[in-house]
Amino acid sequence: MTNTADSPAKELREAILTGEPVRRGNGEPAEQGHSWGEERSLPASELYELLVWPESGTTPRVAILEGLRITGRLDLRAADLKVPLICQGCYFDEPVNLMIATAVEIRLITCWLPGLAADQLITRRDLELSRSMLGVVGLADAHIGGRLLLSGATLSSGSYPLDLGHSSLYPRESSDHTRTEVSLVADGLKVDGNMLCEEGFSAQGEVWLPGAHIAGQLGFNSAKLGKGLTAYWLTVDRGMFCEEGFSAQGKVWLSGAHIAGHLGFEKAMLGGALTADRLKVDGDMFCGKGFSAQGEVDLRGARITGQLVFLDDEAKPDKVGAFTLSLSDAHIDDGLILCVAEGFADEIDLTNARIGRLLDFECTWPQRLRLGGLVYASVRAIEDHVGTYEHGEGWREIQRWRPGRAAPDVARRLRWIRRAEESSGNESSTRGGYMPQPYTQLMAYYRKEGRDGDARRVAYERERRRWHQLGKAGKVWNGFLRWTVGYGYRPLRALVLLLALLSVGTVAFSHFHTAHEIIPMKAAHPPFDAIIYTLDRLTPIVSFGLRDAYAPTGAAQWWAVSYALLGWALSIAIIAGLNAAVRREN
Repeated sequence: MTNTADSPAKELREAILTGEPVRRGNGEPAEQGHSWGEERSLPASELYELLVWPESGTTPRVAILEGLRITGRLDLRAADLKVPLICQGCYFDEPVNLMIATAVEIRLITCWLPGLAADQLITRRDLELSRSMLGVVGLADAHIGGRLLLSGATLSSGSYPLDLGHSSLYPRESSDHTRTEVSLVADGLKVDGNMLCEEGFSAQGEVWLPGAHIAGQLGFNSAKLGKGLTAYWLTVDRGMFCEEGFSAQGKVWLSGAHIAGHLGFEKAMLGGALTADRLKVDGDMFCGKGFSAQGEVDLRGARITGQLVFLDDEAKPDKVGAFTLSLSDAHIDDGLILCVAEGFADEIDLTNARIGRLLDFECTWPQRLRLGGLVYASVRAIEDHVGTYEHGEGWREIQRWRPGRAAPDVARRLRWIRRAEESSGNESSTRGGYMPQPYTQLMAYYRKEGRDGDARRVAYERERRRWHQLGKAGKVWNGFLRWTVGYGYRPLRALVLLLALLSVGTVAFSHFHTAHEIIPMKAAHPPFDAIIYTLDRLTPIVSFGLRDAYAPTGAAQWWAVSYALLGWALSIAIIAGLNAAVRREN
């Protein structure tokens, strides 16, 4: 319907029956509406009557307003709107009250209004505020039967209550128990479709969505939040995406949230922490391509069915702030990928985490690394693989070990554990920070892969590191087992030692026999053999007959006693080392 001399109210009364728009102006920005005159003004009271009490005997279709100024307060509290309301480029003098109202559909597109109170609003179809400029928006316990669209909208904040009765447009208490300014208040909101706050959506204050349930997708791509996002116990049925330059100056709080799809933070910049303890994600969680956070990325106790990916092959330590990554008690079924630049985190805590597969760069390891109780199905380094990681592909792009390289990761993983021990040793009273569990877990992985030799190498290092927590006597015994039998994992050391003692003893006892310091004890005696005699002295349990046939005297006597003691010690070491190795393997 084109411009006429009729009043907007009269036009609207007729247009509601046909679905034609009531249009004024030439598309001027809605923020200029305060200067529009009577010809472009519609009293809020008349709009209320047309929406709630259409003329009897008529079948209204839709109310479409373009370029109008709504004067006075539009108070639709507890009202039942008979027709959909669509406003485009309109200016509202005062906040709109839709609390406890029911409506078919409401669209306020590119409009200007100082606030919208819509607690417990029920719509059968969409609620759209796209590209509008608003004050505080309240949607606590609202039920949107279609989509909630705020893409391109600009929300200011409220540090004081708007005069809308008992509405939700008040400052809220944040996660740190301080009062904070809010822009969108939607506690307990229910949306049956998507909720999209994208395409330049900005909110000066905090966006508040605790306990909300979004049946579709929740999108904050490219959104700018002046404070933060509070969405603990949020439920999203089809994925949540805070990507493509999403930024929040405050904390993003997702504690206890359930995302029944993917959760994306690609290219997100968080001026505060990401607090998502007890988060549940049924798909993958991506944090990469420039993702940064100030403070802590808290995923303690999280349950992620797919992959948790930190990917940033372009980031530089001087432009991405380091943060603490907490994954203690987390369960990540598919895998954890840390394909990032050096210095992306100043601490990684994997205490008691359970991870399907772990893939990382050695340069990714921070100075503070916690691995106590970590359980994984496999652990590998990106340096040891052919192929590159691509978004959405993950482990399918990790093809195979490089040919010609035998177990390149063992020394690296031992350095990995040592880094964790050093972190523990700096903050606890445990001498040396020794932790047996990470070694045992790595051994279990290597044995499962059929790499028994690598498992024994890790076991040997575990016992060597154990030396740091022993007393003086224990250190002596530990050192003796190490150098004699390699704690039972390197029995060839005992053979090498035996051959060395046999060679030296053969020369020495041959000299003593020639010098008549080893003499026969009986008239009838077997012929002397220096090799057999040395073996007789080194094997206290087995006798070859020469030990009882010849008696040492003088210096030879001291050599004989010394070799007998060395033989006993070597035998005990072999038996103790092998028993200990078998016991620890089982």
